[in-house]
Formats: sequence, C-alpha cells, structure tokens
Amino acid sequence: NLGTRMDLFLLSFYFPKTDILGYYGLSTKIILTLFAAVASVTQVLSPDFSNLKNKIEFKNLIKKSFIYLLIPTALFFILFITPREVFQIAFTENFDKASEITHLLALAYLVYPITNIPYLFFLYTVKKPTYLLAANLIFFLTISFSCILLIPKFNFYAGPLSVFFSFFLSGIYLFYNFIKVLKSRIY
Repeated sequence: NLGTRMDLFLLSFYFPKTDILGYYGLSTKIILTLFAAVASVTQVLSPDFSNLKNKIEFKNLIKKSFIYLLIPTALFFILFITPREVFQIAFTENFDKASEITHLLALAYLVYPITNIPYLFFLYTVKKPTYLLAANLIFFLTISFSCILLIPKFNFYAGPLSVFFSFFLSGIYLFYNFIKVLKSRIY
C-alpha cells in the first residue's frame, strides 16, 4: 500500500502547501476505491487457486479469472473516459484539476487488475511468495525512483506515469515468471 501512495507522498515533499495535493489526494481516493474492487475479486478467486488439481481446471480458472478481473479493468477504463462534466456535477468546477488527475491515474492503473492472476497463482497454487516479494520490490523501487526523478520536472503528471511504469515492470516480471513456472509444472 505504501507503494501505491508513494506518488502522493513525494508530491507533498516537492510541492508542500499547494492545492495540487488536495486534487491529487481526491483522485487517489477515487482510484483506491476501484483498487478495492480488485481485492474483492481476488478474494473470490483465491480458494479456486488453492484447489487446482489438473490442467483443465487450471485453464478454466485462468479464463474465469481473466473475465472476472476484466470487470475492475473496465471500471478503470470507464473512469478514464468519463467526461470532465460528470466530475463537475459530482465535485463542482472547483475540482476540475482532480478530474484530469483521475483520468491519468485511471489509465495508469488499467494494467493492475490483470497482474493479479500471477499473484494468485504464486501465492495459492505454487505457494512461492518470493515472486510476490520481488514484484512488490520492483514496484516500490520503480515508483519511488521514477517519482523522485520525474516529479521535479513534470509536476503531478509524473505520478501517473510512475504508477504505470511500476505496474508495467512488476507485471512483466510476474508474467515472465508465471510462464516459466508453468512450463516446469504439469499445468
């Protein structure tokens, strides 16, 4: 959770006492609401990942998981394409900057739900949490260093960019190892 808030922490370090922090904070609360939807879906799927018995069950579960996780992915996409006027109705024109930030963060989080498939696999099926620790470390270091390097140059735009790169890099690591472990198993 610290990693998903690192962008906000570092923005407050570089730009203390600015209104952009309030807008960015509101935007992250909206995003973290959808983030919780992903957690709900993974809680539904996790018992199935613990009880896999054969290749057919595994393939069916991967399809089911992908479809279930498309729901929060679709919600992030809908949030991304939501017109500014909808945000103005909900939050008034005073929070216009929050809608721009929310759009960018929604786009950055778009890849997150699908990366939970290897998370579930490593945690519940093969019971190898070291892959998850490494992926979380990649995420944390990427978001931390990219925010440190990019925020002074690109202001709040650096936050969503850093989030996207962090999910992308940790996702590549997870899927690479997911495929590698799959090749060495019966399913």
